[in-house]
Order: sequence, then structure tokens, then C-alpha cells
Amino acid sequence: MKRRLNFTEKLGLLIVICGVCWIQQNYILAFLSRSDINATVTVTIITTIIGTFIGLVVKSLGEKITANKHGINLKTGVPFEIEPDNSESDTIEADQENTD
Repeated sequence: MKRRLNFTEKLGLLIVICGVCWIQQNYILAFLSRSDINATVTVTIITTIIGTFIGLVVKSLGEKITANKHGINLKTGVPFEIEPDNSESDTIEADQENTD
């Protein structure tokens, strides 16, 4: 089953597509001798694309850390059922048996 993109991912994809088209348009116009390539525009576009990806990664990481901290499934929004941790009681019982 295909996963749908959320709003942030759609926005990031739109920024990348527009940036790439803008860069290509600058180079096509320069090839046709219609305009000069302005290097600062290209650098600004690439910086915007990289900044968008970094922002999306940080946002996604924050959502996952928060969801894991509170035990929430990101796909459904429903909390996980957490089983009680009995590992500490097992080690205490094993230590008491070893001392006897």
C-alpha cells in the first residue's frame, strides 16, 4: 500500500521542484544567450533546497522522538500498549538465590 505524503512533505517537494526548474531555466536562457547566469541566484536556490531538507529532517526527527517518548504510534496516533518491565525483579530474585 502506498503511503500518502503529509503537508510538510508536499511543501518540501514543491520547493525542490520549483528550485530545480528555476536553475534549469537560468542555464537554458544563458545557453540561448538571452541572459547571464547569476551565480548568486543559483547558490541561493541550492541553499534554500538544502535548508528545506534540513528543516524537514529536524521536524521529522522531533516528531519521532516525541512519539517514542510518549509511546504513540505515528501512523495511527494511538498509544502503544506497554507491558510492565519485569527484568529488574528477575535480576533481584536471581541475586537473592545466588547469595543463599
